[in-house]
Amino acid sequence: MVYETFIASLSKIAAIYNVAFSLIVFYLLLQLILMGKKHKKVFIKPWYFLFAAVSVFVVEEFLTILKFFNVLSDVIVPRWINAVFELIMVTLFIYMLFVQINHVSEKYNKKKAF
Repeated sequence: MVYETFIASLSKIAAIYNVAFSLIVFYLLLQLILMGKKHKKVFIKPWYFLFAAVSVFVVEEFLTILKFFNVLSDVIVPRWINAVFELIMVTLFIYMLFVQINHVSEKYNKKKAF
Protein backbone atom coordinates (compact mmCIF):
# COMPACT_ATOMS: atom_id res chain seq x y z
CA MET A 1 0.00 0.00 0.00
CA VAL A 2 2.69 2.48 1.02
CA TYR A 3 4.93 1.33 -1.84
CA GLU A 4 2.18 1.90 -4.43
CA THR A 5 1.42 5.36 -3.05
CA PHE A 6 5.12 6.24 -3.11
CA ILE A 7 5.46 5.11 -6.74
CA ALA A 8 2.35 7.07 -7.76
CA SER A 9 3.57 10.27 -6.09
CA LEU A 10 7.08 9.79 -7.51
CA SER A 11 5.71 9.43 -11.03
CA LYS A 12 3.77 12.69 -10.63
CA ILE A 13 6.68 14.71 -9.29
CA ALA A 14 9.26 13.20 -11.69
CA ALA A 15 7.57 14.81 -14.68
CA ILE A 16 7.73 18.21 -12.99
CA TYR A 17 11.42 17.75 -12.13
CA ASN A 18 12.04 16.74 -15.72
CA VAL A 19 10.52 20.00 -17.00
CA ALA A 20 12.49 22.03 -14.46
CA PHE A 21 15.80 20.47 -15.52
CA SER A 22 14.84 20.86 -19.18
CA LEU A 23 14.19 24.57 -18.67
CA ILE A 24 17.60 24.92 -17.04
CA VAL A 25 19.23 23.26 -20.07
CA PHE A 26 17.14 25.48 -22.36
CA TYR A 27 18.42 28.60 -20.57
CA LEU A 28 22.04 27.42 -20.64
CA LEU A 29 21.87 26.67 -24.37
CA LEU A 30 20.31 30.06 -25.00
CA GLN A 31 23.18 31.73 -23.12
CA LEU A 32 25.72 29.67 -25.09
CA ILE A 33 24.19 30.71 -28.41
CA LEU A 34 24.05 34.37 -27.39
CA MET A 35 27.67 34.22 -26.25
CA GLY A 36 28.69 32.49 -29.48
CA LYS A 37 27.16 35.27 -31.57
CA LYS A 38 29.51 37.77 -29.93
CA HIS A 39 32.60 35.71 -30.78
CA LYS A 40 32.71 35.20 -34.53
CA LYS A 41 35.46 32.55 -34.49
CA VAL A 42 33.32 30.06 -32.56
CA PHE A 43 31.35 27.56 -34.68
CA ILE A 44 27.94 27.33 -33.03
CA LYS A 45 25.76 26.08 -35.88
CA PRO A 46 25.31 22.57 -34.33
CA TRP A 47 24.17 24.17 -31.09
CA TYR A 48 21.20 25.73 -32.89
CA PHE A 49 19.96 22.24 -33.74
CA LEU A 50 20.48 21.08 -30.16
CA PHE A 51 18.57 24.15 -28.98
CA ALA A 52 15.71 23.27 -31.33
CA ALA A 53 15.69 19.67 -30.08
CA VAL A 54 15.60 20.79 -26.44
CA SER A 55 12.79 23.20 -27.31
CA VAL A 56 10.78 20.34 -28.82
CA PHE A 57 11.51 18.27 -25.70
CA VAL A 58 10.24 21.04 -23.41
CA VAL A 59 7.01 21.28 -25.43
CA GLU A 60 6.60 17.50 -25.29
CA GLU A 61 7.11 17.48 -21.52
CA PHE A 62 4.57 20.25 -20.98
CA LEU A 63 2.01 18.32 -23.02
CA THR A 64 2.81 15.16 -21.05
CA ILE A 65 2.28 16.94 -17.74
CA LEU A 66 -0.96 18.51 -18.92
CA LYS A 67 -2.23 15.10 -20.02
CA PHE A 68 -1.04 13.49 -16.77
CA PHE A 69 -2.97 15.98 -14.65
CA ASN A 70 -6.05 15.65 -16.92
CA VAL A 71 -5.89 19.21 -18.25
CA LEU A 72 -5.68 17.83 -21.80
CA SER A 73 -7.24 14.62 -23.01
CA ASP A 74 -6.02 12.03 -25.52
CA VAL A 75 -8.65 13.34 -27.92
CA ILE A 76 -7.10 16.82 -28.03
CA VAL A 77 -3.47 15.58 -28.09
CA PRO A 78 -3.27 11.98 -29.34
CA ARG A 79 -0.56 9.61 -28.11
CA TRP A 80 1.22 9.44 -31.46
CA ILE A 81 2.20 13.10 -31.11
CA ASN A 82 4.90 12.03 -28.63
CA ALA A 83 6.38 9.74 -31.27
CA VAL A 84 6.44 12.61 -33.77
CA PHE A 85 8.21 14.83 -31.23
CA GLU A 86 10.80 12.13 -30.57
CA LEU A 87 11.35 11.61 -34.29
CA ILE A 88 11.94 15.33 -34.72
CA MET A 89 14.42 15.35 -31.83
CA VAL A 90 16.39 12.37 -33.13
CA THR A 91 16.49 13.87 -36.62
CA LEU A 92 17.82 17.14 -35.22
CA PHE A 93 20.48 15.29 -33.20
CA ILE A 94 21.66 13.35 -36.24
CA TYR A 95 21.74 16.45 -38.43
CA MET A 96 23.63 18.29 -35.69
CA LEU A 97 26.31 15.59 -35.74
CA PHE A 98 26.55 15.73 -39.54
CA VAL A 99 27.02 19.50 -39.44
CA GLN A 100 29.79 19.15 -36.85
CA ILE A 101 31.52 16.36 -38.80
CA ASN A 102 31.34 18.44 -41.98
CA HIS A 103 32.81 21.45 -40.22
CA VAL A 104 35.69 19.47 -38.74
CA SER A 105 36.49 17.74 -42.02
CA GLU A 106 36.40 21.05 -43.93
CA LYS A 107 38.59 22.77 -41.41
CA TYR A 108 41.25 20.07 -41.05
CA ASN A 109 41.04 18.05 -44.29
CA LYS A 110 39.91 20.85 -46.62
CA LYS A 111 37.16 18.67 -48.14
CA LYS A 112 33.51 17.85 -47.40
CA ALA A 113 32.72 14.62 -45.58
CA PHE A 114 29.03 14.48 -46.53
